[in-house]
Amino acid sequence: MRLFMRALYCQLFFILMTHLAAGQTLSKYEPLNYEGGIDSLLRTNHFGNGVLMDYHDLGILPEELSDFTAKNNYYLNSLFKSGYIYSNPEIAAFSRKVSDHLLRDLPDLQQEIQIFICRDAEANGFSTANGYVFLTVGLLSRLENEAQLAFIIAHEIAHFYKNHMALQLNENLAMRQVRDSYFNRHSTNLNSLRFSRQHEFDADAVALQFMIASSYDAREALGSLEAFKPKTAPFRFPIDFNKYYDNKEAGDGIGIDEDRITLAGIFEDYIDGEDDRYNTHPSLQKRAISLKEQLENSRYDPEGKNKFAVSQEEFYATQKIALFEIVELAYNNSSYGESLVYALEAFGHHKNSQYLALKIIQSIYWLSYYKQIELLENVLPMEGELASAAYDSVYRFVDRLSYTELKLIAFNLTKEAFSRFPESEELLFHMGFTSQEFLGQEVARFHYRNYSKKFPQGKYINFVRRQL
Repeated sequence: MRLFMRALYCQLFFILMTHLAAGQTLSKYEPLNYEGGIDSLLRTNHFGNGVLMDYHDLGILPEELSDFTAKNNYYLNSLFKSGYIYSNPEIAAFSRKVSDHLLRDLPDLQQEIQIFICRDAEANGFSTANGYVFLTVGLLSRLENEAQLAFIIAHEIAHFYKNHMALQLNENLAMRQVRDSYFNRHSTNLNSLRFSRQHEFDADAVALQFMIASSYDAREALGSLEAFKPKTAPFRFPIDFNKYYDNKEAGDGIGIDEDRITLAGIFEDYIDGEDDRYNTHPSLQKRAISLKEQLENSRYDPEGKNKFAVSQEEFYATQKIALFEIVELAYNNSSYGESLVYALEAFGHHKNSQYLALKIIQSIYWLSYYKQIELLENVLPMEGELASAAYDSVYRFVDRLSYTELKLIAFNLTKEAFSRFPESEELLFHMGFTSQEFLGQEVARFHYRNYSKKFPQGKYINFVRRQL
């Protein structure tokens, strides 16, 4: 029986991982898929003649330039083919509007810049030597307003505007070192050349001038740096899991709210005194101090400046899409601890979301499954890449319960979600699947029969027919 259930779980795992939630609203969200539009960027040379001329003028040897541009073109083409870049127009449209607004008095520079959004839950932005600016959905999800987004874009544009990559090449860096740091950091996560610390400060200074000259509130440059820091504020679960845990032996329940913790002490050194001696980038703290001094020295007057210039509504719509996308990215990467964290954080703002309710259920279920087969560390490492108070709270939540107790919570969550969204194909299927262990095969078959009648061509129909 144990072997049968394990085979059953594995079979369902592949079914769930190859299908995405249906519907396209923020309550019934459908993750973004490939829609074309990237093919036009797959070309032999991503460098215009102007860029090449700049590099020649800076004294870079022809053979070095030829080697660099060949590698640049190869890896950029690979990047666009990899699926790492969203091809959907709507996810990048708003960022492009912000870029255009920021550079409206610099039309020549405006035409050189192209904005792309990356499938990456990490908060990051980078640029290339030909005017491509890449922003991750993780970054978009964490910014608080349009002015903060404008500064991040302005910073990356400044690297291109000031020819930082060309200067870096010209500072006697070996081409092999340049290629390694520029191209080979991650096979599916291309990062720009690690500019020198001074170049980072210079890019901040230029970006700040772009902001001051615009209608954006330049003080938000300081706020934009917060998006790159771990979230250390105390995390309160937006769901009271106690009421979904009806095991009488638990007494007063599992006490999630009472036992929530913060990692503020752990991250204190990172936030207040990040050691950047071995980094090519200056610490966020040093950058913030420098920006603040520049604002004070310029006697900046914020009167008439705004946090939003293009559209507050579009900013929040884009941010919501980014929030849901990082949930989907983590879930599809089998990082169920992270997907649960992201889903809970988003659920706190979107409690009527069927999509988020489903992802919370699925994440908890698969965490219980991996705990059952003693491989929890694979999907919820004790020290994951997602360092935050929320992650630590979720880790403790999962760690202190048995796999059966976690499955019980997933089952009860499914019952409540299905009562709210009775037309959901996903939730009807999960009613059958999660009830099987607690209410028996006949109850599960009851739900499976309802599924097969209501969704005869549904995504799980083959699995359901085998159970009947």
